[in-house]
Amino acid sequence: VLQQIKPVMKSIRTNPFTAAGLGLALLVVFLVGGILYATQRAQEGVEHAVRENFTAASLLSRIQVEGEKMRRYEKEMFIYVADSGKRAGYVKEFDAAYTKMLTLLDTMLLPSGTVFTEPERQQVLAWKLAAVFYAGEFASLSRRAQSIQTNTMTMEQRVGLTLEYNEAIKAGKDRFRELLGGTDKMRTAKEEAAQQIATEIDATFLRLRAGVLLGGLLVIGLVLLALRGTVAAAPALRTSPATGRR
Repeated sequence: VLQQIKPVMKSIRTNPFTAAGLGLALLVVFLVGGILYATQRAQEGVEHAVRENFTAASLLSRIQVEGEKMRRYEKEMFIYVADSGKRAGYVKEFDAAYTKMLTLLDTMLLPSGTVFTEPERQQVLAWKLAAVFYAGEFASLSRRAQSIQTNTMTMEQRVGLTLEYNEAIKAGKDRFRELLGGTDKMRTAKEEAAQQIATEIDATFLRLRAGVLLGGLLVIGLVLLALRGTVAAAPALRTSPATGRR
């Protein structure tokens, strides 16, 4: 093996073009490998940001929207609790928003999902229990309102009824804040994580561009070195081996 390697090493020492060509080949290999690695890491980062963090933030945002709708319909229902027609309409809207929220929560709780971690799903489960409790309290008050005789009520009595129902929902409303506050906090964290990934991707491509630029300069240097060696060797090749003359 050594006998086979020695001629190659001698050729590299005596032939600048061979040495430069070998260096050029190795540099190209490293450049291509670095580019492939950097682009793969960038792709993985984008997929993680889009498929997990952005998807999670979207689900959390939609839950917040439905939760705010429920709170608004609850307030409207209590304002018009003495008006059976409007009251029934707001109860229906509340139930529709609640149904959508449960569907979103159940999607987040799927064990096969990769968007949320197990500790995060435990938080989601706590939010679902809070939503169920709040909706149960609202439903109980809605049923109570159906039995109230409001035809003979004065305006003062109607206002008093609204205040009474607002006070009665307090326990459910306080529990529901766990969901509204928790989803907002987790959504913010997911968005910040996605932004951090985007920053890392930018840094990766910056390093990639710097590496390509440096590698390109090295390639140019090796090519010039090879050309210089070829030009220097040309007169010797034209010299006669016997006389040392042209």
